[in-house]
Amino acid sequence: MFGSKKQRLLKLQNLMIPGHNHLLMSESQLLNQAAQICSQRLKILNDSASIVNSTTNVDTFFSRYDLLYEEANYLVPFEPFVAFRGSTPTQLIEQFDAKYDSAIMDLINRCYEATRNKAESMKTEKGRVNQFVKLFLSLSEYELEMNEETLLYIQSLKESMIANISDEKLYNETKALISRPFPRATPTPSYAQQTEINVIVPNTAQSVPATSQRVLKRNRNVAVFLCIFFGIFGAHKFYEDKNFLGTLYIATFGFCLIGVIVDLILLCSKPNPYYC
Repeated sequence: MFGSKKQRLLKLQNLMIPGHNHLLMSESQLLNQAAQICSQRLKILNDSASIVNSTTNVDTFFSRYDLLYEEANYLVPFEPFVAFRGSTPTQLIEQFDAKYDSAIMDLINRCYEATRNKAESMKTEKGRVNQFVKLFLSLSEYELEMNEETLLYIQSLKESMIANISDEKLYNETKALISRPFPRATPTPSYAQQTEINVIVPNTAQSVPATSQRVLKRNRNVAVFLCIFFGIFGAHKFYEDKNFLGTLYIATFGFCLIGVIVDLILLCSKPNPYYC
């Protein structure tokens, strides 16, 4: 029994101070330390939830939603040791997943309203149009985080804005810049795990998820083509969003071609489409 208790406390200790196989603190000290750490993380989580539900900055929204997942996932292993009130970390993660699409829609509506208010203060039509162009371009950076319904909604907002442009030259320039349909996004995966926690969760009307663990589909044929013809420049790595490796391939000519050959073999063994 005592051995089991010691192993349990060692497990808790390693969550906070990894790398030790003997206890550095008493049971009460460990539990107090764990409670303090969880309290600090919950504060960060609550602050992020508040920002997610109010921000009109697209980048801030997605980065803070990622932070929600990061903090909740960090807290999950503490559940057997700390008494969380309200929703558990696992339950929070499930709620974040469930509210993600509606949260993005709320973000879009907030941003569109803020953009419209700002555009009204502009003296020229070009100035007003530029405000909306900035918004739509910032949203396009997160296309793969959105479902088809959201993408179609954004497209309808763009078409409505373009239709109201009176200057023919500005109309054509703006249409060419932002009128292309958004590609259909890949589904956002579930982040469900095991858990217990007390935190302010984003409102159902204004919710979000995070990216930290989002999975993207890649087309094998495209990757193979890039690897064969542009492999020494790391084109296939950039295609997989592995920008660091892509830069490294440029500097080393694809690890002196050896890396390119290995990658080509690995790519040919993957299904199509594949996940990266």
